[in-house]
Amino acid sequence: MIISTTHIDTEDGERIVKRLCNHWKNKFKVSKVNGKFAIPLPEADVLLEATPVQMLIHIKTKQADLVKKYQKIVMNRLNRMAEHEFNTSWVTTPI
Repeated sequence: MIISTTHIDTEDGERIVKRLCNHWKNKFKVSKVNGKFAIPLPEADVLLEATPVQMLIHIKTKQADLVKKYQKIVMNRLNRMAEHEFNTSWVTTPI
């Protein structure tokens, strides 16, 4: 199992995360637990959390070769929901 994490500084995190979850809830079973949104994608699980000053994004997958694919997918959608592009730095760790 691989987990990849990034933190994005923004005060609009709650709005952006909600927009992304609303966008994806038509395709995936989006759930909210303890203020965090979980989105099960076909080959990865995404966990999104918004604080007053940042968004926290975690991608968990069984296949290391899929990490970059899902990083791009998630960031592409987050950037669209935010209507601007975030620069991110991911930390990827086997668990």
